Amino acid sequence: MPSEVIHTCLVRAKMCKEIGKLQNKTSSDTGYFMTGLFSLMDSILGIPTEKILKDLPITDEVSHALKGNDNHHKQVLNLVITVKNGEWSTVSEQSKAHHIKESDVYHIYRKSLKWSVEL
Repeated sequence: MPSEVIHTCLVRAKMCKEIGKLQNKTSSDTGYFMTGLFSLMDSILGIPTEKILKDLPITDEVSHALKGNDNHHKQVLNLVITVKNGEWSTVSEQSKAHHIKESDVYHIYRKSLKWSVEL
C-alpha cells in the first residue's frame, strides 16, 4: 500500500476536522475527521465502500458522505479534495459558499500537512 494514500487520508481527516470546527465552533463532532480518514478506504482495502461502511460504527451523516451523498460532511470533504488537488478557483468558490476565509483554508492545509508528517 503506497504510504502516499495513507498520508492523503490523514491530511484529509485533519483538514475536515479543522474546517468543521471552524464552521461549527460549538461542535465536537468527530464525524468530520472520520469522513476524511475513511475517504479512500476503498482504495486502501480494495473493498467497495458500501461493504466497508456496513461493518463500521459510524454515523449516518458520515456514511452518506462517504457514499457520495450531498450533506455538510461531504461538502467539507469536497473542499478539502479541491485544496489537495490544487483547484484554486474552486477552492475560492467553495470557501465563499462555506463562509470561510480562503486564507483560513490554506492555513488549515499547511497545519494538516505538518501534523500528518509529525505523526
